[in-house]
Amino acid sequence: MDINIYLKYASKPLGRYKEYRFTFNKDNLDELRTLKELKMRLFICLICVFSGQICCVPYSTLIKLINQRINKKGKDEDNYTIIATLPFRRSFQIYMNSPKRKNIMIGEMIIPQDNYLKILFQES
Repeated sequence: MDINIYLKYASKPLGRYKEYRFTFNKDNLDELRTLKELKMRLFICLICVFSGQICCVPYSTLIKLINQRINKKGKDEDNYTIIATLPFRRSFQIYMNSPKRKNIMIGEMIIPQDNYLKILFQES
């Protein structure tokens, strides 16, 4: 079983809601598309340095979030930011912000904390 892991990290949470922000630009997305074309399983690992935690999601989750943002905005953008929050002793919450609207989330998902090994090595 061949697996590709794409790492992104955020040093510390920002703002009132303690959000880790992970930005994917066009070059990042092109790299990911190239990796996906190799027909291997592809995962995005979001490393939250200050918390010492990793949130791992399949590539398809990133694409789903991006497509939801495109549908809300009505057009493609140069950068996409996934936001991850990690309340103490709880699961990750990942989402994107709605375009031009404060405090509105798109594609909110709950990802169990410390579940990355199970996600990476489960049979597809």
